[in-house]
Amino acid sequence: MKKIISGLMLLFAALTLTSCIEMTSETTLSFEKLPEAVIIAENAEGDLYDKEILINIKEGQKEAQIVTLKAAEQFGAVVEGAEYKSAGYHTLLVTYKDVTIAFTYLVVEKIEEIPSAVDTSWYNNQDQEFILTTAAQLRGLAQLVNTDEDANFAGKTVKLGADIDLTGYPWTPIGEGARKENGTETTRTDRTFKGTFDGNGYVIKNLSDAGYVPSQYSSYTDSYGNLVSNGYVYGLFGMINASNVEIRNVKLENVKINGVTTVDGKTFYADAVAGIVGYSGHAYTETISIVDNEYEEYADIKFINCSVTGSIKGYDATAALVGRTCYGRFIFENCKISVDLYASRGTNGGKMGGLIASWTEVTSSNNNTDPLVFVIINDCEVSVNFLNSSNYQGKLIGHMGAELGKVTVKVDNETVFDNEKIESQPLN
Repeated sequence: MKKIISGLMLLFAALTLTSCIEMTSETTLSFEKLPEAVIIAENAEGDLYDKEILINIKEGQKEAQIVTLKAAEQFGAVVEGAEYKSAGYHTLLVTYKDVTIAFTYLVVEKIEEIPSAVDTSWYNNQDQEFILTTAAQLRGLAQLVNTDEDANFAGKTVKLGADIDLTGYPWTPIGEGARKENGTETTRTDRTFKGTFDGNGYVIKNLSDAGYVPSQYSSYTDSYGNLVSNGYVYGLFGMINASNVEIRNVKLENVKINGVTTVDGKTFYADAVAGIVGYSGHAYTETISIVDNEYEEYADIKFINCSVTGSIKGYDATAALVGRTCYGRFIFENCKISVDLYASRGTNGGKMGGLIASWTEVTSSNNNTDPLVFVIINDCEVSVNFLNSSNYQGKLIGHMGAELGKVTVKVDNETVFDNEKIESQPLN
């Protein structure tokens, strides 16, 4: 028997705006300290005023003030959502002048014993197809990929055979990891999923990072000079670094990803986060040529008949389907997206996009004569509510940058970019 959270949790690392949001040049707000990930509330009633919450208020050139939630009110801030009277999701809003920060939290009344929280009994290395019907089996898939280098499912198919509700299961991504190694993009290909995942039309409900503690993370300074402490990737799949991966018929409903978690006083930031794939790295294996528009055979990763609804937040590169990619050849067909997106990085905001948040630099081994990155989007319905403003947001793709390589993009058979270099552009 393994104790895990069943039902809804309070203050579940839903640390939405842990980084500073600068709405004007005069005033900035940020959370300086937030509570531990899980607190159980008796009768699901209480408030946040006795929790360890500290707020950093800075006006212009004045010295920053570090204050408690109650002191923030005395300072002139308006606090909403600090009291709760029911189990479920709640949002704390702190507004000072024209700046607002928020953090989403969960309230739960009890912890239950749930047997077989992880089930890998369905797996063997001979079969070519596997059918999963429980949350424990889906968690087992993540455990296999994350711990067994031989269990990468290359050339194999994993299907769902029933709807799966992940309520109360802190989700560990399939392919856990950090996108940076020693300050550079990882080229790691081990312990990542390399097969086909077929949702088979069934629904995965309530995927959440509430209670998740990253086991792999890295700290680095990003291209804008911001120190990213303990960055990690997150999604149903955390990291995919392989060619010929196909994700089809996956339906995610009521996703609740907050992208920041604090454990034992240490804060972790999701810098590549999405409902389905947080980070798709160096999948590129050979140069390609596009002949008679036959793109399909060249795709590294295909998303077919996938849908995502819910709220997805992170430090940077936040999306419904793919958070961040370096190198990549993607096909999106008949995907339906309806999400709230938030990315808290720095004063310019993080990268956000409905399909892909950040699609970055590509290097070439053939003098850039072929388009090494392309995206084909057909019959996709995308609705995105951006919860904060950013210089890098787009309904389809938040940020495209390929100064060295070349880019081809087609949307519903219309060419948007045709084998050309681009720099820091969104796609709406």
